[in-house]
Amino acid sequence: MSELTDKSTSNSKKKETELKEVVRKMLAAGIPITSAEIERQSGLSHSFVYKPEMQKFIKEQKEKQKKDDLRVDVELQNFNLHTKLMASYIFAYSLLDEQEEFYKTAIAELKDRDKPFVINNGSDSVIKFICQILSEETDPSKIDKLLNKFKVCFSESIPDWKEQLLEKLDKCLAKDILEKKYK
Repeated sequence: MSELTDKSTSNSKKKETELKEVVRKMLAAGIPITSAEIERQSGLSHSFVYKPEMQKFIKEQKEKQKKDDLRVDVELQNFNLHTKLMASYIFAYSLLDEQEEFYKTAIAELKDRDKPFVINNGSDSVIKFICQILSEETDPSKIDKLLNKFKVCFSESIPDWKEQLLEKLDKCLAKDILEKKYK
């Protein structure tokens, strides 16, 4: 009788090992763990798969799979968030590139302009803009040309343009030239 019991126990251990191996493979492959799928993949009997010990193991593995699925969802959410952030950075930089190109074009047009501008209000921002351009320039002849263009373009709209420029310009070559030429 003990030989029969030993053989039955050995058979049961083999089946248990086989069931656990099938469940581990299902976990690794991401296949949802169900008793029916375990039966189908392992070829084990319905009664063996539904034994209380086996159902306890299957339940533990299902819970483990749920936790792993949540982890994957968090990783996927982080990846999606990262992708969206990168897309928004790329969009923002492309807008900055467009804006930079617009300003470069506007500055070039301003430098080439020979007609007066009519400014009803906001002369302060024009003065600040011209001060920035003048303070960055280091070539005296270019500074002189810019000052002449500025005089032609804005002298009607901003009658006190010289005083405003002198007041707003920090110590730089343009300020020296302006003081010498227009005082």
